[in-house]
Amino acid sequence: MAAETQYKILILEDRPEDCELVQRVLSREGIAFVMHRADTEKDMLKELRQFKPDIIISDYVMPGFNALKALDIVLKAAPETPFIVVSGTVGEETAADAIRSGASDYVMKDNLKRLGPAIRRELDKIERRRRTQQVESDLRKRLQNAEQMETLGKMAGKVAHDLNNIIGPLVAYPDLILDQLPPESPVRDDILEIRKAAEHAAEMIKDLLTLARRGNFHAVSVDLNVVVKEYTKSLGLNMLLARHPEQKLECQLAENLPHIMGSAPHLQAVLMNLVINAIDAGKPKPVLISTKAVNLEHPLMGYEKIPAGHYVVLSVADKGHGIEPADMKRLFEPFFSRKQMGSSGTGLGLAIIYGILKDHQGYIDIRSEVGIGTEFLLYFAAATETAQAAPPAELPSYEGEETVLIVDDLQPQLDLARALLSSLGYHVLTAANEYQAMNILDENTVQLALLDMNMGGGGNGLHLFERILEKVPDLPCIFVSGSANQPAIEEARKMGCSAFVQKPFSRPVLGRAVREELDRHMA
Repeated sequence: MAAETQYKILILEDRPEDCELVQRVLSREGIAFVMHRADTEKDMLKELRQFKPDIIISDYVMPGFNALKALDIVLKAAPETPFIVVSGTVGEETAADAIRSGASDYVMKDNLKRLGPAIRRELDKIERRRRTQQVESDLRKRLQNAEQMETLGKMAGKVAHDLNNIIGPLVAYPDLILDQLPPESPVRDDILEIRKAAEHAAEMIKDLLTLARRGNFHAVSVDLNVVVKEYTKSLGLNMLLARHPEQKLECQLAENLPHIMGSAPHLQAVLMNLVINAIDAGKPKPVLISTKAVNLEHPLMGYEKIPAGHYVVLSVADKGHGIEPADMKRLFEPFFSRKQMGSSGTGLGLAIIYGILKDHQGYIDIRSEVGIGTEFLLYFAAATETAQAAPPAELPSYEGEETVLIVDDLQPQLDLARALLSSLGYHVLTAANEYQAMNILDENTVQLALLDMNMGGGGNGLHLFERILEKVPDLPCIFVSGSANQPAIEEARKMGCSAFVQKPFSRPVLGRAVREELDRHMA
């Protein structure tokens, strides 16, 4: 029981001198309290409404009033409030009746040394109940947050497929157009800008899916220093700094930094949101991005408990206005924001950060002081091996001459995938539904199938995959989807499909997936 906690005690007593006696007992016990006194039913009811005592101490007999009547009222009005009877005029049988009626304890006035321990025992119960209520409250908030995330995930799942289909051509066709332009063409830079903008829009959709914890990525060895360096050269940061010309960005990157296991694009999304948040903090002073390796020999009790271990820490610090203490617990709630609506942000940035961090089994600490600034520190487990991630293959290695079957119910998507793979040398066959796909397999030898996960009319790639495996058991397949339906992806993997491509895709992404799957199957 914390000594500084001040408890509200209501004493039902008609004799002021006895009230003072109880006060001295409480003071000797070191109990911090504020006490009100009542000696009539009317006054007691008023105190219950307004004072809301933590504990009630009642004399047994008062003029026109007694402890049993008071106890009956308390049990109806505030049943969790401890009720201790103190009297010098009744015996053990009466005391037993009071206990059976619901009193917490009974103390004789000639033995007040028992009063202190009795009150302490009840106050301990109050503290335990308050802690339990706080835990329950926290659990309710987490449940509400989970429900918000689930709702957001459902919303994202409904729109992501259509949005990705719309954005897909904007991401992919620029490569085909650039192939047909001479190097000196004045429109090459314009085409590249279109592609960059489309890729940025695609990343925003992926962020929304990640926020809903439905993102799908294969963890690889990642150097956080490279993630930071790539971000500092990104179009998104350049656009952000153009809107805030007074703002500067500084980097302090540790040498020989251990790698972590994760997804570089997702981690760059985390960094982007942290920097946006720091720049929006309100003061035109440098934002500092830093990395370091730390070894926690003991758990760190920060914003959350961080277990002992070897970590790589990504930090973003600003000199802004800081975070109000009352806002700390709500920081990562979806849609919670102190920014003016429409001026900057949507209230999703920090929730995106937290979702991606937890997908990477990471932890967060926050150091903030109002008027001084804020530092976000993200802890990622250091990889046991720091081997460099394999560099992306050059374009020629994506090429091939194999026959690929593409199945998608949307003609623009069929045309896009066919154009991309045909430009890499593949012979491409297309089908808009399951019936056409099975007919093509009857009449042609196919080396790989590219299947849309979700097709119109209630069709789905899993059922088609089952039929394909019955007909051509060893045919490698790649699933393509714009909604990252994690349960469906896991089911496909159980059935033997190891490759998945997220819409919208570029030519390098699609080409690499096809080439790697074909090579893996031939190995």
